[in-house]
Amino acid sequence: MQFNVGIKAIIMHENKVLLVKDSNQDQWECPGGRVDDNESVDETLTRELHEELPGITNIHIKETLHARRLPGLPFGDYGLVLIWKYVEAEFPTGVHLSEEHTEYKWFTIEEALNDAREGIAEALKSYLKLK
Repeated sequence: MQFNVGIKAIIMHENKVLLVKDSNQDQWECPGGRVDDNESVDETLTRELHEELPGITNIHIKETLHARRLPGLPFGDYGLVLIWKYVEAEFPTGVHLSEEHTEYKWFTIEEALNDAREGIAEALKSYLKLK
């Protein structure tokens, strides 16, 4: 079986996590995306954050918080493995979204544990152990 690898960012500000709503689905998720050929994990995440959150600056990719294989084959014949990384970043002119997402929200950790897509809860629990 072949897999795509996706990298997601846990971005925190004032004890809240930034989640975005995908324009094709009605679910809250972390910003990020799939690794392209010849990209490292950090290169992928940096590229995706600039694409999805125009105006983001001072991106510092930190610890890996969680990784998991999603069940099924969401991309035809390919499975998907997601990796969540803790990211420090700034939004000097506020959070702006690309057309990939319809809205964003800074969730408390408790809200995110209840409302976000699978895997995010485990990443947030790992983040809490760091602090």
